[in-house]
Parts: sequence; C-alpha cells; structure tokens
Amino acid sequence: MRENSKKTMTIFFVTIAFVLVFVLVFQFASLAVASSKEAELKNQIVELEQSIVNISDEIEYRETLLYIEKYARENLDLYGENDIIFQPNS
Repeated sequence: MRENSKKTMTIFFVTIAFVLVFVLVFQFASLAVASSKEAELKNQIVELEQSIVNISDEIEYRETLLYIEKYARENLDLYGENDIIFQPNS
C-alpha cells in the first residue's frame, strides 16, 4: 500500500510540475506580446509628439502677417495698398 501511495504522490507532483511549466511558458509568451505592444506604443507616442511639433509650427506660421497676406492674395483676391495689379486683356 505504501508503494502505491508513493506512486500516486509522484504522479501528483509530476503533474503539478507540468502544469507549472505550462503556466510559466504561457506567462513568458504573454510577456513577449506585452513587450512588443509596449514598443509599438512608444513608437506611436514619438510619432504623435512629432506631429504635435509640426502642427504647432504650422499654427505659428499661419498666425504671421506674411502668411495672412499670402493667403489673402492667393485665395481671396485681396491686395495691399501699394500692389500693382496686372490683368490680362480680354
């Protein structure tokens, strides 16, 4: 009976060991996926920060008198006081 009990205990501990190894492997796989996602998100943050800088620069430029005058001339057909306007003969 004692030998049967030892076999049962051995089977039990081997089974537990396999389960623990399986869980450990699964956790390492999950960690690898999470690390990959973290790297991807960090890259996305860098790209978004660069976009913020670019947009801020564009906003700053569009607030300048130079841009406003250029936009008025090109899109609104408005001209400055001292501008000479040439029109084609129709």
